[in-house]
Amino acid sequence: MGKHEGIPVPCKSKLVRSSTFRNNCSNPVSMPTGKTPYRNEIHHILCEHAILDIKPLGDTSGKKREFIFACLCMTTWDINDSSNLIGLPLKVAYIRTGGKIPQNFCCHNVDHNTTEGYTNECKKWLHDNVWDTLVDQRKKHEVNAEAIVAELKKCTGIFKGVLTKRGARNEGTQYSYENRFTEPEWYFPFSMAANPTERSPGGRAMPKILKMLG
Repeated sequence: MGKHEGIPVPCKSKLVRSSTFRNNCSNPVSMPTGKTPYRNEIHHILCEHAILDIKPLGDTSGKKREFIFACLCMTTWDINDSSNLIGLPLKVAYIRTGGKIPQNFCCHNVDHNTTEGYTNECKKWLHDNVWDTLVDQRKKHEVNAEAIVAELKKCTGIFKGVLTKRGARNEGTQYSYENRFTEPEWYFPFSMAANPTERSPGGRAMPKILKMLG
């Protein structure tokens, strides 16, 4: 067994982030560091925490989990492939630019790993559409590596679309930030989750020195 989450060895698939995955991402633009063109992090759309959480309900022996891992390791799917990566801003990027830069991207540090956040949504989709199906196929000996890869790519495509739509909620990030004191759902486009955690818009007053510097 492997050292990371019990991944079998050998395993053809890449299930954990590499040390160089940032170099693979060019969406929405090339981001060689976490500082340019704005404060950012690279997000795995089908994320590591989601794909490693494969234990089916009621699997007290761990046999089903082992089977799913074995099936997953038959594939050549790579979590660090460019199609599974997107550069997302940190919320400080919007604070520093008054909500103007970037436009309509969720923040990577808002509702990513919260109880009802993005990661849990991704986990649920995988369980409903991939892992439970594999367990059913176990009895029929119908496991197909290409079909597994197709479903994982489908997951990436769905959640890439999800993130795009969420960043455009409530007329988008700039409008929402500029109207955060009057719009009750101003925080929606900044959140990765379907049901964003309510947030305070902060104070209205800005110290004179900051006005001068701004």
